Amino acid sequence: MDEIKVNVCQVSLNKDIPLIIENYKNFKKFYKKINLFIVCPNDQISEFKQKIIFDEVEIIGEEDIIEFKKFEIIYNNLVREVTYKEQFDRRLKWYYQQVLKMTFSFNFIKETNQNIVIWDSDTIILKK
Repeated sequence: MDEIKVNVCQVSLNKDIPLIIENYKNFKKFYKKINLFIVCPNDQISEFKQKIIFDEVEIIGEEDIIEFKKFEIIYNNLVREVTYKEQFDRRLKWYYQQVLKMTFSFNFIKETNQNIVIWDSDTIILKK
């Protein structure tokens, strides 16, 4: 029987690099085949690539998925009439993160016909 391959997507900032490394090692304990896709701000890509050096890890810039400015324009057009716009605006970066996760995952599934797990970068896997 073939070993299960696990594809994992994380949207992260450089402050979570130590957790990502720990998580990668834990995933490797449970699954022999893993692909970890890390989406990060474009200005942090080099730091991620310097500190996370594993063959199964791919670092992707946020703007390769959707530029924040473009997301903000779409967002502003959609929430123009929303009653709670001020509260939504305070979480704009969080909404951007969710769109990055969903967009990357949708495109990954469409292109590869494989499943993918969206994993919060501040969460550590403890068991299979």
